[in-house]
Amino acid sequence: VTLQDDFRNSYLSGNTSGVGRKSFTPIPKPNWRVTWQGFEKFIPLIGDNMNRASITHSYKGTYRLGWQLVNQAGQPTSNSLGGLVTINDNRDKFEPASISIDQRFSPLVQLNITWKSALKTDFGYETSKLTSFSLSSNTVSERRSKGFKFNLNYTFRKVRIPIFPKIKNNIDLALSGNYSEDSDQNFILVNDLINAFQNFDENGTNVDAYDFDPQNETGQKRYNGSLVVGYRISSTINSNFEYTYNRVIPKGSSIPPRTNQEIRFNIRIAIRSR
Repeated sequence: VTLQDDFRNSYLSGNTSGVGRKSFTPIPKPNWRVTWQGFEKFIPLIGDNMNRASITHSYKGTYRLGWQLVNQAGQPTSNSLGGLVTINDNRDKFEPASISIDQRFSPLVQLNITWKSALKTDFGYETSKLTSFSLSSNTVSERRSKGFKFNLNYTFRKVRIPIFPKIKNNIDLALSGNYSEDSDQNFILVNDLINAFQNFDENGTNVDAYDFDPQNETGQKRYNGSLVVGYRISSTINSNFEYTYNRVIPKGSSIPPRTNQEIRFNIRIAIRSR
């Protein structure tokens, strides 16, 4: 219980107050989404070529705690830290088991534009942080993500194609892509305590002389892109051509990069009966 209080104090900006009989659940913080319309008026030169432009910002946070009922409540338990120190404790009837805090700015900032040519584009930057704490192993895991994304949509109107020369319909074009980078790192409390006890004769009670030793950082970089071209032949027949590209580059590991490419062509026919 004291460990989950310390974890909450560290990762929730000092918010240690909670609700419920055990105070396991912290007082929730608000989520929000903000949109600033009419931003085209503040863009020089190219702002006159825009119908609409807006800025979007959004935040969402989630706190989860899993707890368990202890059948051996009140009985003493002991844990050894590397054979150096033994910690004795009395187990409570209810104990927290795992905690996770998910904080996402999705997007942190995004520019959405509808051009006078009917072209629609948006470009944004997003970031997130997922922190989890396993109380069985006393390990804190952090995953940080950040990346850019863009989307482009345009409609070519009354297009004639050679296969159907008498038909003039619209062609819808959708282009999207994103780049993201993830980093994962673990912090093991037991290892840091063992290091602290081993150096106690040298550092004594000087808290500033001790530090934590995080595990090696891992993660990956991802590049994703897609192109979709759609053509409506009639009210009952439409077709799509789709190309997708995915590349994953692991970092801090011996796993080689991998690339996936897919091409799809679909024809949909709607059959109706009376």
